[in-house]
Amino acid sequence: MWLPNWNGRGQAVAPTLTPPINSESALGYSLPALALPYQVYIVKVRARIGQPGITIPPGVLYFDHQYAPTLGALAAHEFFHTVHWTYPQSCMTSIPGTIFQLPEHWFRDENEDLRWWMEATAQWAQHEAVGADQDYAVPVAVYLQKPWQHIYYRPVSGDPERFSYSVLFPFYLIEHSGAGNGGRDIIRATWQQYQTTGNCGPMLPVLDAVLGNQTPLGSVRQTFPAYTEANYFLSYQQQADFRQVSGGAPNADVRPNPELRTLDNNSLAVSGPAPTFGGTQVERLAASYIDLRNGFNPAQSVGRRLDITVDIYRNPLLPAPTTGTVKIWTINTWTPPTATYTTIQPILQDMGLSGLNRHYRATVSIPNFDTTDHVTIVFTNTENSLLSPNFSYSASISPQTPTVTATPP
Repeated sequence: MWLPNWNGRGQAVAPTLTPPINSESALGYSLPALALPYQVYIVKVRARIGQPGITIPPGVLYFDHQYAPTLGALAAHEFFHTVHWTYPQSCMTSIPGTIFQLPEHWFRDENEDLRWWMEATAQWAQHEAVGADQDYAVPVAVYLQKPWQHIYYRPVSGDPERFSYSVLFPFYLIEHSGAGNGGRDIIRATWQQYQTTGNCGPMLPVLDAVLGNQTPLGSVRQTFPAYTEANYFLSYQQQADFRQVSGGAPNADVRPNPELRTLDNNSLAVSGPAPTFGGTQVERLAASYIDLRNGFNPAQSVGRRLDITVDIYRNPLLPAPTTGTVKIWTINTWTPPTATYTTIQPILQDMGLSGLNRHYRATVSIPNFDTTDHVTIVFTNTENSLLSPNFSYSASISPQTPTVTATPP
């Protein structure tokens, strides 16, 4: 028997729990035991933790006493956390002064990726349960503002970037995994695998294990270059929601924050990245995008060639860069949500040791740059390592080779 313990405005919350219960049950998740008292309290949560709700294992929910907007989405989000708590059941420790428990090391950095996956999948679950919900897409804009920051950035303190983690990755896996229920079963598979092999540890090795059984994903490392491409073009089934929430319209130009450079008659060569733009380092499982804008008059195209060089310096202890570490997109038209573009995936040449690092270089020449909208360079750090590589780029314009017509004698 389901026994909620209501306090105050519980009558408003009670109906909002039915959709997530039905949604998660239909998808095969382990639900909190219905025979146990299920406690929901309406208290001054926001004043204490700065959020409208929180869930404590094994499934005690707290909602703010004044929270009204999108209450159904909040209930669905927090209910999915009660589902989460049915999986990591070992290594629990008591919260001092309370009867509640949390996993050991919960607030230490080694479990940052677990906290991220809990929040990212809860955002997905609230949209599953409440189809009209738009709040699930709110973290997208914050995450895309700093694409060079690692994917599972999930600080536990109340700093302003606490929601800058990627909520996009669950949606990418769903669309590309080939799992059952339209791909949605892959989310449940990650939590089942965590219960089997990852309990109390980090989540990324668990994701690798699950993706290893899914074709064509393979691993997080192998998946990441394609994921960073999907982010730039926002190639998701929910892209209209992402653009609407982040940019104010379903066709808004929403993409990872790029370093913008313009090549024109006054600037025929550029290099970077600028120190103010994330520096020369890209954090683990992150990317940096450089947009090279065509500043030439399209009516006066003379076939200018764009020459690009990308240099990467990696700790020699790291494996060789994976395929797709560097990509270049020649974008001919850009009218969100559509774009016409060509992908160039250059071969990285091993240039040998440079000081204490191994040096890799990619070079590309793009003809007729002055007929494009822009060209984008993306460097992806596919490693989940604190040994972040350095990278740099240079791009320059070469004029069209003049055509000489011989005059008959």
